[in-house]
Amino acid sequence: MRSRCRGRGHEAHTSVLLVHGDTHFFKVDKPLYSPDRLLSNLTRLQTFGSPLIHWVRVTVEPKNANVFSVQPVIVKP
Repeated sequence: MRSRCRGRGHEAHTSVLLVHGDTHFFKVDKPLYSPDRLLSNLTRLQTFGSPLIHWVRVTVEPKNANVFSVQPVIVKP
């Protein structure tokens, strides 16, 4: 999976947002490197999961240098 994402991110001439739920902790980062550089156009968003039933608002602004704006929204119990 990492290899495929790395390849797609390296080929893309635009910003890419990879969204997944894994360990159920909110995280936004740039986790992948090609052999010689950080893939700065690929951003990972790891979402909340059970029992933390919060949500994430993503705004896409293609004309902005930071295409993706990510805002966690905490739901009070």
